[in-house]
Amino acid sequence: QIDGEVVLRFALCYGFRNLRNVVTKIKSQKCDYHFLEIMACPSGCLNGGGQLKTSSGQSTKDLIKSLEATYSENVRISSPFDNFRISRLYEEWLGEPGSEEAKKYLHTEYHPVVKSITSQLLNW
Repeated sequence: QIDGEVVLRFALCYGFRNLRNVVTKIKSQKCDYHFLEIMACPSGCLNGGGQLKTSSGQSTKDLIKSLEATYSENVRISSPFDNFRISRLYEEWLGEPGSEEAKKYLHTEYHPVVKSITSQLLNW
């Protein structure tokens, strides 16, 4: 929104049923969206549009091996406690790893997120 006015409308369209509904609305010029993210999988695709594609003649296995090698090149593995800032943080503020104070500030919990479904994408 700009000055209270909607400038762009976005929507997620996952699954063929929802895609069919959106296409119908687009054809009848009743679709209010400027941008749609469309994926065939009902909950969005795990290996969706943002994933790297293999080059011609390259197998998926070869791509994965190549990526793993690239990502692990020159990686230095060290303990966080080798970092003086982390050690000082625990000494001055958090106490011991796993303490209530450390859990309060550094730990998180995961919970299910309710999916929002735009009314135009529902199958009535």
